[in-house]
Amino acid sequence: MNDSEAVDGLKRLGLTTYEARVFLGLQKLGSGTANEVSDVVDVPRSQVYGAAEDLETRDAGIPPRNPE
Repeated sequence: MNDSEAVDGLKRLGLTTYEARVFLGLQKLGSGTANEVSDVVDVPRSQVYGAAEDLETRDAGIPPRNPE
């Protein structure tokens, strides 16, 4: 399955395009900064934050951030 097919599948499950791309990026990276995720999945860095927060709210397997 390529990334496009994976994004389409995640969208069918109710995720937005950015959420699906960020989810895939985090799966590839394991963890990373917004800039690293943005580079991997072609989502604007400023949109990575919101998409990751939305995924966290959906409890989509994204661990909560460590408050520092």
